Amino acid sequence: MIAAYLARWEVEVNFRDEKTLLGVGQAQVCNPQAVARAPAFLVACYAMLLWSGIRVLGDRRTEAFDPLPAWRKAQPARPSTRDLIRLLQCQAADCQFNQMRN
Repeated sequence: MIAAYLARWEVEVNFRDEKTLLGVGQAQVCNPQAVARAPAFLVACYAMLLWSGIRVLGDRRTEAFDPLPAWRKAQPARPSTRDLIRLLQCQAADCQFNQMRN
């Protein structure tokens, strides 16, 4: 019973992340075909972000991420979606900076 509850909780967390962090359902598109495709595209991007995090980092929160605030006592086992997005943004900014230098 507890395992089923925890599995369901993970699904709820995924829904919350998709809606709040990625904006699924908030796309501002006009084309009727785009209205149908935008949520599916964002969910696919979310899945790719999670899969890439597991593939590259082994589903563990490593030193590649920003340090946790001082008030956080327990170290989380896995990186959050916000952690993965922040890491991706930093890597994209570094890549852009390196391209501008060359």
